[in-house]
Amino acid sequence: MKSENKPMRGYVAVLVVFVVVVVGIFGYRGYIHYRETHPVWPSDELGDLWEELGETLPRDATMEQLEARGYRDVTQIQPEELQEVSEFLDSTKETGKRLLILSKDTEEEGPVLLVLQRSLRENLVALDTYVVQDQGVLNPGTKYEMKSETVEEDGVTQVWLRWHRVWSDEPEQEDYLLYSYRSAQ
Repeated sequence: MKSENKPMRGYVAVLVVFVVVVVGIFGYRGYIHYRETHPVWPSDELGDLWEELGETLPRDATMEQLEARGYRDVTQIQPEELQEVSEFLDSTKETGKRLLILSKDTEEEGPVLLVLQRSLRENLVALDTYVVQDQGVLNPGTKYEMKSETVEEDGVTQVWLRWHRVWSDEPEQEDYLLYSYRSAQ
């Protein structure tokens, strides 16, 4: 009797290993999908922000109207470095601010709001580009390194956000020119 059950145990063991592997593969792919579609850090603030912007910001809002609402326009070259942005991107400082919203006029989309959300724990900044005319978000949650890099050229310093690959199978993204300012001479 005992010898008849031994071959059956081998089949059961192979079946259990197969099930564990299949569940592991699908579980891992599901986890990757979840991480790609959700921010690195959860925030209910953004859901409320999108709803508020959709309700209060007209689709035909101009850059002047955005500035009047307190969103700093970074389209043109700034006269000096923006301390608010520098402090926000400084991973050594805890400013208490988790969100920074700037405005920019783009050729493709018109006026947009750049919503930066920082995580000191992850040492990353997530950028959501809110398109005013569409009242929607482009490339939500694109991750950038907390430390910005500056490139000086012809007396103008450019502040770049360097793209950060979160997952190995994530498609390549470009770095993002946040703003430019006149260098001190």
